[in-house]
Amino acid sequence: MAAQLNFILDGSGWATVEISAGTFNWRIQKISYMTDALDDLVRMGIDIATDKGWTFVQFDHEPASTVLVAETAWWENDSWEWGARLSSFQPQLDAKSFVSQKQIHHAKRDFILPLSSRDELAGLFLGAAERVLEKYGEDGYRREWGGRLSFPTRAFQALETALACPAHPPMNYGG
Repeated sequence: MAAQLNFILDGSGWATVEISAGTFNWRIQKISYMTDALDDLVRMGIDIATDKGWTFVQFDHEPASTVLVAETAWWENDSWEWGARLSSFQPQLDAKSFVSQKQIHHAKRDFILPLSSRDELAGLFLGAAERVLEKYGEDGYRREWGGRLSFPTRAFQALETALACPAHPPMNYGG
């Protein structure tokens, strides 16, 4: 069951993230260009590929938001668990709040998608960026996204490089 993450431009300034694996399908819609969403996704891939353990992005929907979380280590049932997973939740926030680490680790998730390895997890983000680059090119992406933000070329190349290097088990987490 190969998982896939797609970043789909829905017209000027709006996007959808679609996550699928076998019969599983989840969509995060109406993502605003108030944040650099594709760059955020690519940087999540870099964090996972370079053993950060967990990372997240908060997508703005004006006024709501969705948090997408990628993890290779998480606290569950009073102990650390290791593996690779992708999940999301919608935080309860007021206009002046930001998501905290505690909220991320204790949130009731909308879904949890287990993956085989951190490289598969990081590869989801690289694959999404590759498909965007193939469809629009660097210049076309900026025009289609409708803002001042360009395709995240440097972050994309950094993620490609990280995944091209041999992976070793992370030393700062068990498993």
